[in-house]
Amino acid sequence: MHPIFCYYEQIWVENEEERAEDHPRVREYKRYVLPFYNEEDGIPLSLKALLYNRYTHWSSGSCAIEDEVRGFKEFLRENYLRKM
Repeated sequence: MHPIFCYYEQIWVENEEERAEDHPRVREYKRYVLPFYNEEDGIPLSLKALLYNRYTHWSSGSCAIEDEVRGFKEFLRENYLRKM
């Protein structure tokens, strides 16, 4: 995993506001991503929203949302879920 994602995770852990379920990023994630990816995988929704936001930022966000979500699911499997 790229070190920048470790930094984002650290920010999420240390900042209660980042973990709030009413954070604008979480609301955006619920609205646009959950219809395509609504799996209970043990990753808190607010962390998933932060990671998705940064994942799409670094991957340019230049494809259809279905493709972004597919790539994000693979990113989670490779970097988060296999470690559990």
